Amino acid sequence: MTAIYARQSVEKEGSISIDTQIECCKMRINPPDNTVRIYRDEGYSGANTDRPAFQALMQDVENGLIQRVIVYKLDRISRSLSDFAEITKKFETYSVTFTSINEEFDTTSAMGRAMYNIVMIFAQLERETTQKRVKDAFYARMKQGFFVSGVAPIGFVKVPHEIGGIQTKKLEADPELVPFVRYIYQQYDEPVSSIGSILKTVNQNYQKFGLSAPISNVRLSRILRNPVYVRANVDVYHYLKNKGAEMIDAVTEFDGTRGCSVYADRHSKTTSKFTDLTGDYVKLGWHEGIIPAEQWIRVQQKLDRNKQLKNTGKGSYSWLSGIVKCGYCGYALTAAGNQKNGRQYINCGGRKQKICYERKSHITFTELEHIVESELLRYLKNYHFARISPRKNKEKEMHHLKAELERLEQEEKNLTEKLLTASGSEFAEIMQVLNTQLKQLHIQQNQLKDQCTQLQLSQTIQHPEQKLQQYFNTWNTLPMERKKAVCRLFISKVIFRDDRIEIHYLTEQINPDEN
Repeated sequence: MTAIYARQSVEKEGSISIDTQIECCKMRINPPDNTVRIYRDEGYSGANTDRPAFQALMQDVENGLIQRVIVYKLDRISRSLSDFAEITKKFETYSVTFTSINEEFDTTSAMGRAMYNIVMIFAQLERETTQKRVKDAFYARMKQGFFVSGVAPIGFVKVPHEIGGIQTKKLEADPELVPFVRYIYQQYDEPVSSIGSILKTVNQNYQKFGLSAPISNVRLSRILRNPVYVRANVDVYHYLKNKGAEMIDAVTEFDGTRGCSVYADRHSKTTSKFTDLTGDYVKLGWHEGIIPAEQWIRVQQKLDRNKQLKNTGKGSYSWLSGIVKCGYCGYALTAAGNQKNGRQYINCGGRKQKICYERKSHITFTELEHIVESELLRYLKNYHFARISPRKNKEKEMHHLKAELERLEQEEKNLTEKLLTASGSEFAEIMQVLNTQLKQLHIQQNQLKDQCTQLQLSQTIQHPEQKLQQYFNTWNTLPMERKKAVCRLFISKVIFRDDRIEIHYLTEQINPDEN
């Protein structure tokens, strides 16, 4: 079905009426199409796409009812370049051709498609320019002290504030939740406390703390990390600066009164908020902090220390930490010290949660290590590793890949120059041919670049057999971290029960010895 779209914001002398637009569009349909659907928007601006007939048109496009859209002029469908680019992109997605009879814009022709590509380039430029303008405005407001962080952190509310005659917002302590913030800082400042123990207490009594619902450990960690709460002094300044932050205010402004706000482009960072401040800005706020600087610094130092011991077996008691699981409940087994004899016994996470009481035997981590150690070494002796191809062959292959990549880049350059020197009569024909050739060239180039990357990686990675040969005969003298690294090359998990121990190997990394 063919669609004709017509729009007129206001009727004035000399303007093209909607009826005239429609008649002109009908004359462009050759041969005449009896299945033409008309979409009319009277009294609507082209500055945005919030128009009823236009929205109905786009819905019919998405439903597969429209094969072609005709307008009298490009600005009838949109006056915004970025909106127009998105509209035509959707037409392309649903295989809808687009024609503007006044500008001779027709995506069924090679020239029309070339024009479409140019429009998309300028639309992208407009988007990037707008993003930069918004970002610059954001940082300009931030450096003046405007509150631009959205929702107020827990423990604060936003109140009206004026800076340089401009109305904005600032933070103010929330008397109902300040005691909660102070409580979790005081608890974490205790030597034997942890985020897990504090979280358990908080969530069991969240209503008493003034919370509307339980909170997550991530949110609790962010409260402890956020410098918005600290009465920032010179020590806080140096701590944040050493974390990589760019400090907006001079160190002399850090008088132990006001809290700080962190401003970051989270889309460009992969680290968690507040844990790495590299590239972030820190600005003193207009609000008073609620946590003393000395206490805040101690909490940060404890968080920094504990961060190094988190996740996937970074425990300090055994090279098996992180991969040993209870065979009854599936929870991790950790080391628990005995004050009488100093031995590290196995402690079940499920038993801590009061859901597992199946295990009856008492075994130390050292005893478990001996069992797994003997099994692991026996296992490795029965397997051989894939041989490494000679380095000379890899260098020759890399040279060949680089030469082929250079040839393709030169071919792309030649095709581009041919397009730039084409005459007007040749442009459309050459454009159609070159589009296909350039697309194929880009595919080949990407494939070659991937091969180069993989080859470079294989040259730098030490083969497991080479890495382990030196360890087989000196296992007992190896430091714990070395044993842990070797263990994780081959073992995915160890399941412990009273009557047996199951070792699950990463068998895909090695091949069985057939001899």
